[in-house]
Amino acid sequence: MKLLIQNGLLGQGFVPVSSPRVVDGYRRAMEKLGLTPTQLSSFDVDGMGWSPQIAKEQQNDYYLTHGATQYAILVSPDQRGKPIERPLHSFDAELMEKLFRNAPHQIADITARTILWLEITNGITVVRSPLDLLMIDSVSVRSQTVAGLMTAAKQQRELVSEFRASADAWQNPVVRSQIIESAKSFGDLRTRSIVIPQIDFTDLRCFYTRAFGGVYVLRDLKGNDPILVCEDEKLASAKTTKGMYHVSAIELVERLCDENLVHVSLEWYRKNKDVLEELLEYIVIDTLSRTRSDEIDYASLNSARLKKFAVEIQDQLPPEFFELERLLITLSGKPTKKKIALSPGLQRMLIRPRQDLADPLKRVLWRLIATMVPVDVKRLYTFNLQLFLSHYHPWCDQKKMWFVNCMTQSVSAKNKE
Repeated sequence: MKLLIQNGLLGQGFVPVSSPRVVDGYRRAMEKLGLTPTQLSSFDVDGMGWSPQIAKEQQNDYYLTHGATQYAILVSPDQRGKPIERPLHSFDAELMEKLFRNAPHQIADITARTILWLEITNGITVVRSPLDLLMIDSVSVRSQTVAGLMTAAKQQRELVSEFRASADAWQNPVVRSQIIESAKSFGDLRTRSIVIPQIDFTDLRCFYTRAFGGVYVLRDLKGNDPILVCEDEKLASAKTTKGMYHVSAIELVERLCDENLVHVSLEWYRKNKDVLEELLEYIVIDTLSRTRSDEIDYASLNSARLKKFAVEIQDQLPPEFFELERLLITLSGKPTKKKIALSPGLQRMLIRPRQDLADPLKRVLWRLIATMVPVDVKRLYTFNLQLFLSHYHPWCDQKKMWFVNCMTQSVSAKNKE
Protein backbone atom coordinates (compact mmCIF):
# COMPACT_ATOMS: atom_id res chain seq x y z
CA MET A 1 0.00 0.00 0.00
CA LYS A 2 2.76 2.41 0.99
CA LEU A 3 4.54 1.86 -2.31
CA LEU A 4 1.34 2.55 -4.28
CA ILE A 5 0.67 5.72 -2.28
CA GLN A 6 4.24 6.97 -2.65
CA ASN A 7 4.01 6.56 -6.42
CA GLY A 8 0.63 8.25 -6.76
CA LEU A 9 -1.24 5.04 -7.57
CA LEU A 10 -3.47 5.01 -4.49
CA GLY A 11 -5.10 7.48 -2.13
CA GLN A 12 -4.95 10.43 -4.50
CA GLY A 13 -7.62 13.10 -4.71
CA PHE A 14 -8.87 13.17 -1.12
CA VAL A 15 -10.15 16.41 0.41
CA PRO A 16 -8.59 17.10 3.82
CA VAL A 17 -10.94 17.91 6.71
CA SER A 18 -9.34 19.63 9.71
CA SER A 19 -11.40 22.74 10.45
CA PRO A 20 -13.18 22.32 13.81
CA ARG A 21 -16.41 23.62 12.25
CA VAL A 22 -16.31 21.10 9.42
CA VAL A 23 -15.20 18.21 11.65
CA ASP A 24 -18.07 18.98 14.03
CA GLY A 25 -20.48 19.18 11.10
CA TYR A 26 -19.32 15.79 9.80
CA ARG A 27 -19.86 14.30 13.27
CA ARG A 28 -23.37 15.76 13.39
CA ALA A 29 -24.08 14.34 9.94
CA MET A 30 -23.01 10.90 11.16
CA GLU A 31 -25.40 11.27 14.10
CA LYS A 32 -28.22 12.17 11.70
CA LEU A 33 -27.45 8.96 9.80
CA GLY A 34 -27.59 6.85 12.96
CA LEU A 35 -23.82 6.30 12.97
CA THR A 36 -21.37 6.57 15.83
CA PRO A 37 -19.67 9.96 15.40
CA THR A 38 -15.95 9.87 14.75
CA GLN A 39 -13.55 10.88 17.50
CA LEU A 40 -10.91 11.99 15.00
CA SER A 41 -10.02 15.68 14.85
CA SER A 42 -8.84 15.52 11.23
CA PHE A 43 -9.33 13.13 8.33
CA ASP A 44 -9.68 12.96 4.55
CA VAL A 45 -12.81 12.40 2.47
CA ASP A 46 -13.37 11.23 -1.10
CA GLY A 47 -15.95 12.37 -3.65
CA MET A 48 -18.83 10.96 -1.58
CA GLY A 49 -17.52 11.93 1.84
CA TRP A 50 -16.13 8.50 2.68
CA SER A 51 -13.03 8.66 4.87
CA PRO A 52 -10.35 5.93 5.03
CA GLN A 53 -9.38 7.05 8.54
CA ILE A 54 -12.96 6.89 9.80
CA ALA A 55 -13.51 3.53 8.08
CA LYS A 56 -10.49 2.19 9.96
CA GLU A 57 -11.73 3.72 13.22
CA GLN A 58 -15.21 2.25 12.72
CA GLN A 59 -13.77 -1.05 11.41
CA ASN A 60 -16.25 -0.84 8.55
CA ASP A 61 -15.28 0.03 4.98
CA TYR A 62 -18.93 0.69 4.15
CA TYR A 63 -19.97 2.70 7.18
CA LEU A 64 -21.98 5.13 4.99
CA THR A 65 -24.71 2.57 4.25
CA HIS A 66 -27.82 1.09 5.84
CA GLY A 67 -28.94 -2.01 3.96
CA ALA A 68 -29.59 -1.02 0.34
CA THR A 69 -29.55 2.71 1.16
CA GLN A 70 -26.34 4.60 0.57
CA TYR A 71 -25.33 7.94 2.01
CA ALA A 72 -22.87 10.68 1.08
CA ILE A 73 -21.54 13.61 3.09
CA LEU A 74 -20.45 16.77 1.30
CA VAL A 75 -18.17 19.19 3.14
CA SER A 76 -16.88 21.19 0.17
CA PRO A 77 -17.49 21.81 -3.55
CA ASP A 78 -13.89 20.60 -3.95
CA GLN A 79 -15.25 17.04 -3.71
CA ARG A 80 -16.55 17.33 -7.26
CA GLY A 81 -14.66 15.02 -9.58
CA LYS A 82 -12.69 13.42 -6.76
CA PRO A 83 -12.30 9.61 -6.89
CA ILE A 84 -14.80 7.44 -5.04
CA GLU A 85 -12.69 4.95 -3.14
CA ARG A 86 -15.40 2.49 -2.01
CA PRO A 87 -18.17 2.68 -4.63
CA LEU A 88 -21.15 0.44 -3.99
CA HIS A 89 -22.27 0.70 -7.59
CA SER A 90 -20.69 1.26 -10.97
CA PHE A 91 -22.80 4.41 -11.43
CA ASP A 92 -21.80 6.19 -8.19
CA ALA A 93 -19.37 8.58 -9.89
CA GLU A 94 -21.89 9.48 -12.62
CA LEU A 95 -24.60 10.03 -10.01
CA MET A 96 -22.41 12.41 -8.00
CA GLU A 97 -21.37 14.28 -11.14
CA LYS A 98 -25.05 14.77 -12.03
CA LEU A 99 -25.68 16.21 -8.57
CA PHE A 100 -22.76 18.63 -8.81
CA ARG A 101 -23.76 19.57 -12.36
CA ASN A 102 -27.39 20.25 -11.38
CA ALA A 103 -26.72 22.11 -8.13
CA PRO A 104 -23.21 23.61 -8.09
CA HIS A 105 -24.25 26.96 -6.56
CA GLN A 106 -26.42 25.33 -3.90
CA ILE A 107 -23.60 22.98 -2.84
CA ALA A 108 -21.08 25.83 -2.67
CA ASP A 109 -23.48 28.05 -0.68
CA ILE A 110 -24.55 25.32 1.74
CA THR A 111 -21.08 23.91 2.48
CA ALA A 112 -19.72 27.39 3.13
CA ARG A 113 -21.91 27.39 6.23
CA THR A 114 -22.86 23.84 7.12
CA ILE A 115 -22.63 20.19 6.01
CA LEU A 116 -24.76 18.56 3.34
CA TRP A 117 -25.69 14.89 3.48
CA LEU A 118 -27.38 12.79 0.81
CA GLU A 119 -29.70 9.83 1.02
CA ILE A 120 -29.29 7.67 -2.08
CA THR A 121 -32.09 5.14 -2.29
CA ASN A 122 -33.50 2.73 -4.85
CA GLY A 123 -36.76 2.18 -3.00
CA ILE A 124 -35.70 -1.15 -1.49
CA THR A 125 -34.74 -1.21 2.18
CA VAL A 126 -32.89 -4.53 2.04
CA VAL A 127 -31.91 -6.41 -1.11
CA ARG A 128 -32.60 -9.99 -0.01
CA SER A 129 -32.17 -11.81 -3.33
CA PRO A 130 -30.31 -11.17 -6.60
CA LEU A 131 -33.75 -11.10 -8.21
CA ASP A 132 -34.46 -7.90 -6.24
CA LEU A 133 -31.72 -6.22 -8.26
CA LEU A 134 -33.85 -6.62 -11.40
CA MET A 135 -36.49 -4.40 -9.76
CA ILE A 136 -34.12 -1.43 -9.53
CA ASP A 137 -34.86 1.02 -12.34
CA SER A 138 -33.87 4.32 -10.75
CA VAL A 139 -32.08 5.83 -7.80
CA SER A 140 -33.23 8.96 -5.98
CA VAL A 141 -30.89 11.43 -4.31
CA ARG A 142 -32.43 13.46 -1.49
CA SER A 143 -30.41 16.25 0.07
CA GLN A 144 -30.44 17.33 3.72
CA THR A 145 -28.41 19.78 5.75
CA VAL A 146 -27.11 19.23 9.26
CA ALA A 147 -28.43 22.58 10.48
CA GLY A 148 -31.78 22.28 8.69
CA LEU A 149 -30.83 25.11 6.32
CA MET A 150 -32.79 23.82 3.31
CA THR A 151 -35.88 23.10 5.40
CA ALA A 152 -35.63 26.58 6.94
CA ALA A 153 -35.34 28.18 3.48
CA LYS A 154 -38.46 26.39 2.25
CA GLN A 155 -40.42 27.33 5.38
CA GLN A 156 -39.24 30.95 5.30
CA ARG A 157 -40.31 31.34 1.67
CA GLU A 158 -43.71 29.83 2.45
CA LEU A 159 -44.18 32.15 5.43
CA VAL A 160 -43.23 35.23 3.42
CA SER A 161 -45.51 34.16 0.56
CA GLU A 162 -48.38 33.65 3.03
CA PHE A 163 -47.66 37.03 4.63
CA ARG A 164 -47.71 38.83 1.28
CA ALA A 165 -50.78 37.00 0.03
CA SER A 166 -53.01 38.31 2.81
CA ALA A 167 -53.67 41.95 3.50
CA ASP A 168 -54.36 41.14 7.16
CA ALA A 169 -51.32 38.92 7.73
CA TRP A 170 -49.42 41.70 9.49
CA GLN A 171 -52.05 41.50 12.24
CA ASN A 172 -51.26 37.79 12.84
CA PRO A 173 -48.65 37.68 15.66
CA VAL A 174 -47.91 33.99 15.04
CA VAL A 175 -46.90 34.52 11.42
CA ARG A 176 -44.87 37.61 12.30
CA SER A 177 -43.12 35.76 15.11
CA GLN A 178 -42.29 32.78 12.88
CA ILE A 179 -40.75 35.02 10.22
CA ILE A 180 -38.74 36.97 12.80
CA GLU A 181 -37.44 33.83 14.53
CA SER A 182 -36.48 32.26 11.19
CA ALA A 183 -34.58 35.39 10.18
CA LYS A 184 -32.81 35.52 13.57
CA SER A 185 -31.76 31.87 13.34
CA PHE A 186 -30.83 31.62 9.67
CA GLY A 187 -30.79 35.12 8.19
CA ASP A 188 -32.67 36.11 5.07
CA LEU A 189 -32.88 32.90 3.01
CA ARG A 190 -35.46 34.06 0.47
CA THR A 191 -33.03 34.65 -2.37
CA ARG A 192 -30.28 32.23 -1.28
CA SER A 193 -29.54 29.37 -3.67
CA ILE A 194 -29.64 26.59 -1.09
CA VAL A 195 -32.58 24.35 -2.00
CA ILE A 196 -31.63 21.18 -3.92
CA PRO A 197 -34.60 19.33 -5.45
CA GLN A 198 -34.66 15.53 -5.46
CA ILE A 199 -32.52 14.15 -8.27
CA ASP A 200 -33.51 10.91 -10.00
CA PHE A 201 -30.85 8.84 -11.74
CA THR A 202 -32.38 6.47 -14.28
CA ASP A 203 -29.48 5.13 -16.37
CA LEU A 204 -29.58 1.79 -14.54
CA ARG A 205 -30.41 -0.85 -17.09
CA CYS A 206 -26.92 -2.27 -16.74
CA PHE A 207 -24.83 -1.80 -13.61
CA TYR A 208 -22.54 -3.42 -11.05
CA THR A 209 -23.30 -3.59 -7.34
CA ARG A 210 -21.33 -4.92 -4.37
CA ALA A 211 -24.49 -6.56 -3.03
CA PHE A 212 -24.11 -10.33 -2.48
CA GLY A 213 -20.35 -10.13 -2.88
CA GLY A 214 -20.60 -8.41 -6.27
CA VAL A 215 -23.22 -8.80 -9.01
CA TYR A 216 -23.35 -7.49 -12.59
CA VAL A 217 -26.86 -6.72 -13.83
CA LEU A 218 -27.26 -6.67 -17.63
CA ARG A 219 -30.71 -5.93 -19.10
CA ASP A 220 -32.37 -4.89 -22.39
CA LEU A 221 -30.49 -7.60 -24.25
CA LYS A 222 -31.05 -9.16 -27.64
CA GLY A 223 -31.97 -12.44 -25.96
CA ASN A 224 -34.52 -10.61 -23.77
CA ASP A 225 -33.67 -12.54 -20.59
CA PRO A 226 -31.40 -10.46 -18.32
CA ILE A 227 -27.96 -11.63 -17.22
CA LEU A 228 -26.81 -11.72 -13.60
CA VAL A 229 -23.09 -12.38 -13.18
CA CYS A 230 -22.02 -13.17 -9.61
CA GLU A 231 -18.54 -12.93 -8.13
CA ASP A 232 -19.64 -15.30 -5.35
CA GLU A 233 -19.40 -18.85 -6.68
CA LYS A 234 -21.85 -20.29 -4.10
CA LEU A 235 -24.49 -17.73 -5.05
CA ALA A 236 -24.08 -18.47 -8.76
CA SER A 237 -24.26 -22.23 -8.19
CA ALA A 238 -27.60 -21.80 -6.42
CA LYS A 239 -29.11 -20.78 -9.79
CA THR A 240 -31.98 -18.85 -8.23
CA THR A 241 -32.91 -17.47 -11.63
CA LYS A 242 -32.36 -18.12 -15.32
CA GLY A 243 -29.39 -16.31 -16.80
CA MET A 244 -27.26 -16.36 -13.64
CA TYR A 245 -23.54 -17.06 -14.12
CA HIS A 246 -20.36 -17.05 -12.09
CA VAL A 247 -17.58 -14.84 -13.46
CA SER A 248 -15.51 -17.94 -14.25
CA ALA A 249 -18.31 -19.78 -16.11
CA ILE A 250 -17.16 -20.99 -19.54
CA GLU A 251 -20.59 -20.36 -21.08
CA LEU A 252 -20.59 -16.72 -19.91
CA VAL A 253 -18.26 -15.57 -22.70
CA GLU A 254 -20.44 -17.26 -25.31
CA ARG A 255 -23.56 -15.57 -23.90
CA LEU A 256 -21.88 -12.16 -23.86
CA CYS A 257 -20.78 -12.63 -27.47
CA ASP A 258 -24.25 -13.81 -28.53
CA GLU A 259 -25.71 -10.66 -27.00
CA ASN A 260 -23.27 -8.52 -29.05
CA LEU A 261 -21.84 -7.05 -25.87
CA VAL A 262 -18.25 -8.24 -26.37
CA HIS A 263 -16.13 -9.61 -29.19
CA VAL A 264 -12.56 -10.48 -30.11
CA SER A 265 -11.36 -7.99 -32.70
CA LEU A 266 -8.20 -9.48 -34.20
CA GLU A 267 -7.91 -6.44 -36.44
CA TRP A 268 -7.71 -4.25 -33.33
CA TYR A 269 -5.02 -6.51 -31.88
CA ARG A 270 -3.14 -6.40 -35.19
CA LYS A 271 -2.87 -2.64 -34.71
CA ASN A 272 -2.16 -2.93 -30.98
CA LYS A 273 0.21 -5.87 -30.71
CA ASP A 274 1.87 -4.27 -27.68
CA VAL A 275 -1.24 -5.25 -25.68
CA LEU A 276 -0.62 -8.91 -26.53
CA GLU A 277 3.07 -8.56 -25.66
CA GLU A 278 2.14 -7.10 -22.26
CA LEU A 279 -0.27 -9.98 -21.69
CA LEU A 280 2.52 -12.47 -22.37
CA GLU A 281 4.67 -10.70 -19.79
CA TYR A 282 1.86 -10.71 -17.22
CA ILE A 283 1.38 -14.46 -17.66
CA VAL A 284 5.10 -15.18 -17.19
CA ILE A 285 5.36 -12.93 -14.12
CA ASP A 286 2.20 -14.43 -12.62
CA THR A 287 3.44 -17.99 -13.16
CA LEU A 288 6.91 -17.19 -11.85
CA SER A 289 5.57 -15.65 -8.66
CA ARG A 290 3.35 -18.69 -8.02
CA THR A 291 5.85 -21.42 -8.85
CA ARG A 292 9.30 -20.06 -7.91
CA SER A 293 10.26 -19.43 -4.31
CA ASP A 294 13.60 -17.76 -5.10
CA GLU A 295 13.76 -13.96 -5.14
CA ILE A 296 13.62 -12.46 -8.63
CA ASP A 297 14.05 -8.80 -9.50
CA TYR A 298 10.94 -8.63 -11.68
CA ALA A 299 11.32 -4.92 -12.35
CA SER A 300 14.66 -5.46 -14.11
CA LEU A 301 13.48 -8.28 -16.39
CA ASN A 302 14.03 -7.50 -20.06
CA SER A 303 12.70 -9.43 -23.04
CA ALA A 304 15.65 -11.83 -23.09
CA ARG A 305 15.42 -12.71 -19.39
CA LEU A 306 11.64 -13.14 -19.62
CA LYS A 307 12.14 -15.65 -22.43
CA LYS A 308 14.80 -17.44 -20.36
CA PHE A 309 12.39 -17.82 -17.43
CA ALA A 310 9.55 -18.80 -19.77
CA VAL A 311 11.67 -21.73 -21.00
CA GLU A 312 12.51 -22.76 -17.44
CA ILE A 313 8.85 -22.78 -16.32
CA GLN A 314 7.28 -23.90 -19.59
CA ASP A 315 5.57 -26.85 -17.92
CA GLN A 316 3.81 -24.52 -15.49
CA LEU A 317 2.73 -21.94 -18.08
CA PRO A 318 -0.94 -22.14 -19.14
CA PRO A 319 -1.59 -23.36 -22.71
CA GLU A 320 -2.97 -19.91 -23.58
CA PHE A 321 0.57 -18.52 -23.31
CA PHE A 322 1.84 -20.57 -26.25
CA GLU A 323 -1.36 -20.01 -28.22
CA LEU A 324 -0.98 -16.28 -27.64
CA GLU A 325 2.62 -16.41 -28.92
CA ARG A 326 1.44 -18.10 -32.12
CA LEU A 327 -1.35 -15.57 -32.55
CA LEU A 328 1.11 -12.70 -32.16
CA ILE A 329 3.33 -14.18 -34.89
CA THR A 330 0.30 -14.62 -37.15
CA LEU A 331 -0.86 -11.03 -36.64
CA SER A 332 2.64 -9.73 -37.29
CA GLY A 333 2.60 -11.31 -40.75
CA LYS A 334 0.59 -10.39 -43.82
CA PRO A 335 -3.19 -10.16 -43.28
CA THR A 336 -5.05 -13.27 -44.36
CA LYS A 337 -8.71 -14.07 -44.94
CA LYS A 338 -8.24 -17.41 -43.27
CA LYS A 339 -10.24 -17.59 -40.04
CA ILE A 340 -8.11 -17.86 -36.92
CA ALA A 341 -9.58 -20.26 -34.38
CA LEU A 342 -9.14 -19.39 -30.72
CA SER A 343 -9.50 -21.68 -27.72
CA PRO A 344 -12.17 -20.70 -25.17
CA GLY A 345 -9.39 -19.78 -22.72
CA LEU A 346 -7.68 -17.36 -25.11
CA GLN A 347 -10.98 -15.96 -26.32
CA ARG A 348 -11.77 -15.13 -22.70
CA MET A 349 -8.45 -13.27 -22.38
CA LEU A 350 -8.99 -11.24 -25.55
CA ILE A 351 -12.65 -10.18 -25.39
CA ARG A 352 -13.38 -6.46 -25.41
CA PRO A 353 -16.63 -4.48 -25.21
CA ARG A 354 -18.00 -3.52 -28.60
CA GLN A 355 -17.05 0.03 -29.51
CA ASP A 356 -20.59 1.14 -30.37
CA LEU A 357 -21.96 0.52 -26.86
CA ALA A 358 -22.85 3.38 -24.51
CA ASP A 359 -20.01 4.43 -22.21
CA PRO A 360 -21.74 3.44 -18.91
CA LEU A 361 -22.33 -0.08 -20.28
CA LYS A 362 -18.76 -0.32 -21.55
CA ARG A 363 -17.43 0.59 -18.10
CA VAL A 364 -19.53 -2.17 -16.52
CA LEU A 365 -18.29 -4.67 -19.10
CA TRP A 366 -14.66 -3.61 -18.65
CA ARG A 367 -14.98 -4.21 -14.93
CA LEU A 368 -16.50 -7.63 -15.61
CA ILE A 369 -13.76 -8.55 -18.10
CA ALA A 370 -11.03 -7.37 -15.70
CA THR A 371 -12.55 -9.58 -13.00
CA MET A 372 -12.79 -12.54 -15.37
CA VAL A 373 -9.13 -12.18 -16.44
CA PRO A 374 -7.25 -10.97 -13.33
CA VAL A 375 -3.87 -11.92 -14.82
CA ASP A 376 -4.03 -8.57 -16.70
CA VAL A 377 -3.09 -6.64 -13.57
CA LYS A 378 -3.01 -3.23 -15.22
CA ARG A 379 -6.61 -3.63 -16.36
CA LEU A 380 -7.60 -5.08 -12.99
CA TYR A 381 -6.10 -2.05 -11.22
CA THR A 382 -7.97 0.31 -13.56
CA PHE A 383 -11.42 -1.26 -13.42
CA ASN A 384 -11.60 -3.24 -10.15
CA LEU A 385 -9.26 -1.63 -7.65
CA GLN A 386 -10.51 -3.54 -4.61
CA LEU A 387 -9.99 -6.94 -6.26
CA PHE A 388 -6.58 -5.79 -7.48
CA LEU A 389 -5.58 -4.82 -3.92
CA SER A 390 -6.61 -8.26 -2.63
CA HIS A 391 -4.19 -9.77 -5.19
CA TYR A 392 -1.51 -7.14 -4.55
CA HIS A 393 -1.22 -7.48 -0.75
CA PRO A 394 0.40 -10.97 -0.68
CA TRP A 395 2.86 -10.17 -3.48
CA CYS A 396 6.56 -10.07 -2.69
CA ASP A 397 8.25 -6.64 -2.69
CA GLN A 398 9.94 -7.34 -6.05
CA LYS A 399 6.63 -8.03 -7.78
CA LYS A 400 5.07 -4.94 -6.24
CA MET A 401 7.92 -2.82 -7.58
CA TRP A 402 7.51 -4.42 -11.01
CA PHE A 403 3.86 -3.40 -11.09
CA VAL A 404 4.62 0.16 -10.00
CA ASN A 405 7.20 0.40 -12.80
CA CYS A 406 4.65 -0.92 -15.31
CA MET A 407 2.09 1.70 -14.30
CA THR A 408 4.50 4.64 -14.15
CA GLN A 409 5.92 3.73 -17.57
CA SER A 410 2.39 3.49 -18.95
CA VAL A 411 1.48 6.94 -17.58
CA SER A 412 4.72 8.39 -18.95
CA ALA A 413 4.03 6.91 -22.39
CA LYS A 414 0.51 8.39 -22.44
CA ASN A 415 1.82 11.82 -21.45
CA LYS A 416 4.22 11.77 -24.41
CA GLU A 417 1.44 10.97 -26.90
